[in-house]
Amino acid sequence: MALKAVALYGNPVECSTSDIGERLGLSPQSASRYLSILEDDGLIERTLLPRGQRLTVTDEGYMRLRREYAEYRRIFEGEEEHVVRGEVVEGLGEGRYYMSLEGYQAQFEEELGYRAYPGTLNLRLLDGQTHPSALVPGESVKRVEGFEEESRTFGSVVCYEAEVEGVKSAVVTPERSHHDSSIIEVISGLKLREKLGLDTGDVVEVELCC
Repeated sequence: MALKAVALYGNPVECSTSDIGERLGLSPQSASRYLSILEDDGLIERTLLPRGQRLTVTDEGYMRLRREYAEYRRIFEGEEEHVVRGEVVEGLGEGRYYMSLEGYQAQFEEELGYRAYPGTLNLRLLDGQTHPSALVPGESVKRVEGFEEESRTFGSVVCYEAEVEGVKSAVVTPERSHHDSSIIEVISGLKLREKLGLDTGDVVEVELCC
């Protein structure tokens, strides 16, 4: 509830703890504790100002809200289609490097059943589309652990199994990413652009396996 209250104010927003408390029906002291928990969980960023504070909902915070939104839709509207649609966009060129690392490849083979093509298909979610993290139940999520290699530390990756036009794939969300939550990265054992004849700007449907 506290996260929703912050998001409803706008992003970012300058407000006092009393403002948040009034919206939640709490004392300023209780509201402050809730905000501290949200900050510790990485759901908001808080900057103290001479008068009040600036609150910003993070990408992780918005993912949490999208997940709750999807759950309410299932309650009131019935089971929803587990398909997301996105437009093919150019990547930053980092996927090829990371996908080539044996520390990831060995775990992809174990968790997903294939070694990934060294590169990702980047899709910008169309307006109104829900991020896979809000659609896939926790028990269906696969996780690839981080590791160290050549004195570098590489972060963990969350995997949501999927199919793209019948091709076995997975949406991957790296722990460390330069993309915002409107961009999803898809991996497969095949080069999806080539296999499916995709060009930048094409719209692709990703069917999530739940």
